[in-house]
Order: sequence, then C-alpha cells, then structure tokens
Amino acid sequence: ANEAGTAHGLRAVAIAHRIGSVEPEEPIVAIHVGAAHRGPAFDACRWLIDELKQQAPLWKKEVTDHGATWKAGLG
Repeated sequence: ANEAGTAHGLRAVAIAHRIGSVEPEEPIVAIHVGAAHRGPAFDACRWLIDELKQQAPLWKKEVTDHGATWKAGLG
C-alpha cells in the first residue's frame, strides 16, 4: 500500500479481503484509495489488486456437486 501511495500520489489506501465461505460472484476484496484525480486512483487500484494476487498466500476451496478441491497460488 505504501508503494502504491508513493508511486501514484495517493492520500489514503485501504484494502479488505474477506475470509470464510463466499458464494460465486460475491465480492471478496475491496480496495479504497484517496487521490486528487481519478486516473491515478484507478491505476493504483489496478496495481494493488495485481500485487495482492501475486504476493498474498491466497488459497481457496472450490465446493461443487462432485466434491471439494483446494486451489493455491491463484495469481
């Protein structure tokens, strides 16, 4: 978040990632940024979600009618 703030001139950054059971199509991550202009704000949001997917140890368990499967490294 600090790196994005410096690179994009942000005034504030907040990231929230849900845990627990999430239904398909439900939001799982929220990224909020404060910036003087929308262009840098959108660029920062794109950069932050890409970094989150690459760096965070994200795992998910897909549950279907055919059973459950753990998936890791979903960047």
